[in-house]
Amino acid sequence: MAIAQVAATFAGFTGIVVVFGRRGQGAWHRFVIKFILLASLGVLFFSFVPDVVAAAHIGDTASWRIAMGLFASYHVAVVGWSIVGEQRARTSPDFEQRLPRSRVPLFAVGLAIILFQFAVAAGLASELLPFAYLLALLWILGMCTIVFGVLLLEGSEPAA
Repeated sequence: MAIAQVAATFAGFTGIVVVFGRRGQGAWHRFVIKFILLASLGVLFFSFVPDVVAAAHIGDTASWRIAMGLFASYHVAVVGWSIVGEQRARTSPDFEQRLPRSRVPLFAVGLAIILFQFAVAAGLASELLPFAYLLALLWILGMCTIVFGVLLLEGSEPAA
């Protein structure tokens, strides 16, 4: 439940930043805001999916595997959307390299978590299902934290 509250908070703070910070005019701002909303609302939704699937009374392991498969698929969709969205934002004149330059480690860890999600959903190491699910939820919230920090700090550099 706490993860759902944090995810909802990210979505709410993004709205506050948009309204009071006058963000969202350029392609870069729209991309970042959409990413935070998509990721945080996805975490909010998927934090409840295991309970909803378990209500079908198909067994604990089967419930976790179904929830993990759905969540892993969503995770892949978010990554794919992010890559396409960043490429689109790069073509706009207001885009500058604003995300951390060393995104390779973030990408590598994210890919490892996605592969771990699919492996566990497929039945490998079923005893790790709740851990893998929680790890993926926290990973996406971590990405929201980084991107939200970039959004907040982006206007704080002194003019050159």
